[in-house]
Amino acid sequence: MNQIPVVNIPVQSHSSLDTFMTCPRMYKAKYITKEVQFKPTMASRWGDHAHHHLEMYIVAKGAYTIPTEINPQTKENMRDYQWVGDALLERAHKKGGTLLAERKFGVGHAKQPNNYFDKTGWLRGKIDVTLLYDNVAEVTDFKTGRKKNDPDQVVMYSASALIDYPQVDVVKGGYIWLKEPPVTAIDKPMTFTRANLPDMWAPFDMKYSRLRHAYENDQFPPHKSGLCGWCDVESCGFQYVSPKKAASLAMEQGI
Repeated sequence: MNQIPVVNIPVQSHSSLDTFMTCPRMYKAKYITKEVQFKPTMASRWGDHAHHHLEMYIVAKGAYTIPTEINPQTKENMRDYQWVGDALLERAHKKGGTLLAERKFGVGHAKQPNNYFDKTGWLRGKIDVTLLYDNVAEVTDFKTGRKKNDPDQVVMYSASALIDYPQVDVVKGGYIWLKEPPVTAIDKPMTFTRANLPDMWAPFDMKYSRLRHAYENDQFPPHKSGLCGWCDVESCGFQYVSPKKAASLAMEQGI
């Protein structure tokens, strides 16, 4: 009788699982061999700055000045994002709730609350804003890119609130798209109850099961997609520099 190989899989995030589902070879290069190192771009640096300043603004309850910082590519002004912080602080005040910025969560293999820094855990993540009031939690993630449909991250973050806060029976989760004007920036929230938890965890069980199979068999084949032109993995044979990426790299280098 063949024994099932025992492998140690590091704690996963929405981003790492998403990378694996997009291309197992890219996952291996980023998270196992580390042959590909994260290289910040102008867009990623802008996103980091936006998250930092909004976190500071919320923690200070508005007593923080978001700097005038202009995005050289999009011409957006960082200070224009202040309305988001004001709206969230006003909602927390109206609801008589507690507003948490950059809440870290961890989930164990038994779907129990876990320490974020536990490397043997199942999942973990950071939620930009969590508002707690009565038996309700509202989880919000800021996005600086273009609008796209990505419900899995909202589902994971909403499920974490249900297991972290036993008093919470209802979670409303969604994104705020900072590039959009206020009238279209806030997504209609997805609503979940505690009874939904098994279904909420199901897609991550599936992804993790496929990841475990890949680890056990050391099978991380490349998968060709429209993202190949932006990938830094050169050993798979699919990598190429798209015209769009070439233009972006040229702008980054000031060419």
